[in-house]
Amino acid sequence: MSANNWGICPKCKQARREALADLEKRASETYGEIPEDEYLALLAQVKAGLPELTHTLPEYYEIFMGEDGEFYIRYSAHCTVCNFSHEFKKSDQVL
Repeated sequence: MSANNWGICPKCKQARREALADLEKRASETYGEIPEDEYLALLAQVKAGLPELTHTLPEYYEIFMGEDGEFYIRYSAHCTVCNFSHEFKKSDQVL
């Protein structure tokens, strides 16, 4: 079954944000303490940032009314990189 949507994983996005913050902190803390060429290379890394995130979160969802009068909502997602996953299921008898 193919995904309804491919999204960006929130866990991967958070990890990327933290990695970039660590890189910026390292550059700040090593100023004047490492050779100039290493420091400039580190600054170039910070300026370039990290690779953009790709859509690694296939999302599957259904919303429907059953013939028995029950209303269903189902959602699931599982990141293909970091194994983050989330599942949601809800049903209400409307008749």
